[in-house]
Amino acid sequence: MGPFCNLLASYDVKTLQVVLEGLDNLLELALLVGELNQMALLIEESGGLEKIEALQQHENDQVYKKCLKIITMAFNDSNENSLTNGDEFEFNPSETGSGFNF
Repeated sequence: MGPFCNLLASYDVKTLQVVLEGLDNLLELALLVGELNQMALLIEESGGLEKIEALQQHENDQVYKKCLKIITMAFNDSNENSLTNGDEFEFNPSETGSGFNF
């Protein structure tokens, strides 16, 4: 993953688009098999997250949008809070009554 993420330092827009598309595809696949957090951690440990965050300032709109999508999907802190692993309490009040009848 390290050499792949190192390509994010390229000045060639086409190279950046291909690498970002590849990372996006890897993250989508990881999401499908329930390994999104592990893939995100691997990218982060390889220095990819830092490079992706820096690329959000890129002049190419497609590069910016792909970076935003990747960060939102895999590195957004609110994703951690919204995922449940079954150990948390979940309250779903049932509608057993129809209200008050006078």
